[in-house]
Amino acid sequence: MHKPICCRFFGCLIILIALTFSACSDMEYEAEKHDIVYQGKFIYGYNLEKDIVQTVNGLRYNTETQSGVTESGGKFNYKKNEDITFYIGNVKMGDKVPAQDVMSPVDLVPNTIDIENQKVTNISRLLQSVGTVTDEAIYIPSQVVSVIESETVDNDNEINFDVSSEQFVSDTKEIFNTLQNTTGESYTLVSAKEAQDNLKKALVESEQESGFESYTNTISTHFQYYPLAAYFDRPEKVYVNGERVNSDITGGFRKTITLKANQANAFAVTAMRYGNIIGEKQFHITHAPVEYTPGHQILYSFSVDHSVAETFVIDIDAKKEDGTNGVIIGYMKDINIVACSNDNQFLVDDTGQVYLSSTHQPVGEPLPFSQTGESHFYPLFSPDDHYCYAGTIKIDFAVWKAIFVDNQLVSGKWVYNYFPVYVDSRYATITDDERYLFQTNDPIKQKIDPLSPSKNVYEVSIKVDLFTDEIVDTIDIQELELVKRETLGDMIVSPDGSRGFLTTHADHYGSMDVIDLINKEVIKNIDGLSAYPGNTIFINNNSQILFGCAGSSWYGGGNVYIADFNGEMVTLMNQFNVSILQYGHEDCVSYGKSCGQYGAYAVARDRDGFLYITSRYIKELGNQKEINNCSPDRRGIDQLRIEDGGHFTYIQTFFFNASDSKTMHFIKGK
Repeated sequence: MHKPICCRFFGCLIILIALTFSACSDMEYEAEKHDIVYQGKFIYGYNLEKDIVQTVNGLRYNTETQSGVTESGGKFNYKKNEDITFYIGNVKMGDKVPAQDVMSPVDLVPNTIDIENQKVTNISRLLQSVGTVTDEAIYIPSQVVSVIESETVDNDNEINFDVSSEQFVSDTKEIFNTLQNTTGESYTLVSAKEAQDNLKKALVESEQESGFESYTNTISTHFQYYPLAAYFDRPEKVYVNGERVNSDITGGFRKTITLKANQANAFAVTAMRYGNIIGEKQFHITHAPVEYTPGHQILYSFSVDHSVAETFVIDIDAKKEDGTNGVIIGYMKDINIVACSNDNQFLVDDTGQVYLSSTHQPVGEPLPFSQTGESHFYPLFSPDDHYCYAGTIKIDFAVWKAIFVDNQLVSGKWVYNYFPVYVDSRYATITDDERYLFQTNDPIKQKIDPLSPSKNVYEVSIKVDLFTDEIVDTIDIQELELVKRETLGDMIVSPDGSRGFLTTHADHYGSMDVIDLINKEVIKNIDGLSAYPGNTIFINNNSQILFGCAGSSWYGGGNVYIADFNGEMVTLMNQFNVSILQYGHEDCVSYGKSCGQYGAYAVARDRDGFLYITSRYIKELGNQKEINNCSPDRRGIDQLRIEDGGHFTYIQTFFFNASDSKTMHFIKGK
């Protein structure tokens, strides 16, 4: 039985898959696969009299595969996941940016939706000042294009839009003088306010905001802190009880709230865009002495980045207003909860402090794992909770409990200062008969083969007899039999101790080896998986294994895999609920998103069969430059249901606004 705490956890974060999710459909996937050309339009202003959004005609544009000049209706062509650049003649307007169906000067400046941004404003001013205005559009004549090109030729056909309003007037003075002298018509630069107002009207009308998202969260908790987090679609400003808070460029924010003790706490979160409310979320949080009993399933998500200590707490069994289960109930500031006793009564943080799981309050003297000289630990409880291991120290936890919790006088020692291996529960398994502990080290040790000194072997696990606390075997595997072993992902052992499943990473790939632990032979190698495999768990009555991969910010990937005990793959899933192509496949480049996403690392399963995976959103993936999981509102933990045949159904996301790539989680109360 694989028991690194009360349940198995591990990881570095972030996983993200999500299938059967409205924001990204199989239809979109097929469209990308068949290379469809889409049509967008470029807008700039609004005609109040005609009640029409005005477009820009005569802008030159380029994508990786398309080029031309915006036609009637501001039309341009593009393909999914392409970048686009707009020009007046040879003068670039803003930056090279992702193409989309409706674009405006705001979209030409990355990481902002602020129409008052000086770069956005100056682009708008120029467009609105040099075009011939009609009811539905402005048209940029060829004569205007020629003048602008000629006046900027000494500056490499560039105009600096990222300057103050006053400076922009000075910088463009010669362009407007030449336009008037050449055409005999009056050309003047419109004011910043006029350009901003006109653009704002166009954006508000084009988005056609007929309503906004609104819901209420009602929560009871005994935690002092709460991680107030929410996502809105492209908010310009976000307020909490009237106080502005900073949202990130993808629309999420998180603010740690200190709750008023033993009373109701109310928080109104409001998002604004262009002066309109686009979303409201209410949080009604009652701070009360609630007890979370051993029957509750509680998920703990913690950071293994030692520069940050924080634990998010989710009550999986709590019912929400919409009928679904699962409520974020609190936040443990400056604490990483990393272990749970198998009877679910005690939690342990990575410094050895013990907490009552019913109150989350510290209790007793910390377990003295620091005697090993390390500062962070991942404890492992024996199946009956009699002992607790971490580093090279073994604790008689039953005696510790008698002394520090039951207040009984107990004779005899409770700390054993020596254990033959360094125990790290992330890579440890105790067999079902409670007799043997298997421990793998990170990095995997390489050593000379005693039977053939010219060759190397890899020490993939050490077997300890828990009746005698002695090493009884070392699982050494020939170097050529293993694949990709630079970084350890996980190593779990079948309940009877006969078979091991080793995941590793090297050279942009992940790999898995199925190992016969009795004969010390590799049964199956699987190479070419996504980068950085995460933790592995048993599913389907221990007949299959499931693990995720973090993927790479450059090569993508980050998927969930299911394999049987012989290493035959049942599922290779990305967010489209389809089999994926791994990096290196000849079709990977042309198929774009089918090469995977970026995420999926830590996995855990509750007693009802739901899967919980860390979920991360990164807009651009190195050389692939693709959106990796279809929606930026999924940054935290995704809840999925495993269907027959190894498919997944997306249920919901617990949103933390998480960007930490080293997040793990486990479930108490399984």
